[in-house]
Amino acid sequence: MTHKIGFKRLRNGELLLFLNRFIAILTPGGVTLPVGFASARDALQRIVKDMEVLHKIGRGSLLTDALISLDEVRDVRYQALCHLCEAWAGHPDAEKAAFGTVLAAHLAVYGAPSDVTHADFDTETQNIRRALAGLREKPELADAARAIGAGDWINSVETINNAFDARFLDRNAQRSLNDQPYDMDDKRTEAAVAYEKICRRLDGYVVNEEGAGPWPGLQQQVNELTETLRAKLSRRPAGAPAGAGDAA
Repeated sequence: MTHKIGFKRLRNGELLLFLNRFIAILTPGGVTLPVGFASARDALQRIVKDMEVLHKIGRGSLLTDALISLDEVRDVRYQALCHLCEAWAGHPDAEKAAFGTVLAAHLAVYGAPSDVTHADFDTETQNIRRALAGLREKPELADAARAIGAGDWINSVETINNAFDARFLDRNAQRSLNDQPYDMDDKRTEAAVAYEKICRRLDGYVVNEEGAGPWPGLQQQVNELTETLRAKLSRRPAGAPAGAGDAA
């Protein structure tokens, strides 16, 4: 199975480096790959070239990177708030557990923490805003939040959510002024679709050819590339600049 990586946490420069290496692996010297596979790879390469142009010239690229950084911090803080409420729901004292239970039930209306943080940017912003409004405006929830000392977490999530929304609006305003018919977000979305298509085709050739030809070797190289990047991301604190946590 081909190991894949989601693009959400990758800054634009990181994503471009990864995709260029991915494409290089799938362009082996002296090997003629099937036309359909080569065509899918070349389509991704064209998207990457467009992204490279935008990355070099665009303020939009910097805004997208800033959004990703803010979103990482927002995800961590929102999940921490949810886990705090869930932990109190399991308190051995029934009266104290009731505070956590009512708070966790309110947040669950918007989905599990991962459902909220994996939504698209705007949906996540709106869901968090509604969830926090309930915690502040409904007396029972506000009392429960005070009882478990959740105020600092609520304030923290609200601050980062508002900061994200402001940057999101800034990015959208920049998009409206962009002379290009597309922007970095458009190309990241296209790249994700093209990347998934190639990974599916690579899996298909490995299975259908029963380990023959170049396919197992190509898949192994792709998997090694992917796992190396995953390891770097796992060492990088949320919101840190690209490269943070990497070995010197």
